[in-house]
Amino acid sequence: GISEAHQYILKLDRLLTNKEEDSEISALNRAAGQADVTVSLETAQVLDAAIEYCGQSGGLFDITIAPLTTLWDIGPEKTSRPADGNIEAALALVDYHKLIKTGENVYRLAESEMAVDLGAVAKGFASDRAAEILRRRGVKSALVSLGGNIYCVGAKPDGKPWSIGLRDPDGKAGEYFAVVRGTDKAVVTSGDYERYFMMDGVRYHH
Repeated sequence: GISEAHQYILKLDRLLTNKEEDSEISALNRAAGQADVTVSLETAQVLDAAIEYCGQSGGLFDITIAPLTTLWDIGPEKTSRPADGNIEAALALVDYHKLIKTGENVYRLAESEMAVDLGAVAKGFASDRAAEILRRRGVKSALVSLGGNIYCVGAKPDGKPWSIGLRDPDGKAGEYFAVVRGTDKAVVTSGDYERYFMMDGVRYHH
């Protein structure tokens, strides 16, 4: 069960990343403004759910944000913020309405240079599916941890809820400011202490 879940997570990563040229999302991005792209069932399921979240949030969440995230490329080695004109040009490409489903598992990005980034949903989808696999294999107690995304499968072996510490963003690694206890639930966090850079005393983070 553990090996099957791990292999499934790796498979999803290969399909959904926009950081590797041979992924399905990279193929969709390369075809922007030119052609429809047929993807696997797994990728279609993630795209469909993500598009629904885009709609529910009125576009506050938008998976076509890749031109902007690529422009910023936030990390500790970054030394400057993008020019305002470049930010505006990238923002003009962000519009989930222009990610169109044209057939069963078939999608098109309407304009060239548009691009999809599933980083906000891929880990959650992978952890949910990994938990399903473990349950089907009879696992009653497990933690699935994917960098800020933790899924509690069942309770701890002693029957008590899992305890998940929330890192103190102003503290050192291993220091936490709160604990979430739960059974059969996901605990997901995002902070400004992992991917960021400093410029003129301002912290820019993902």
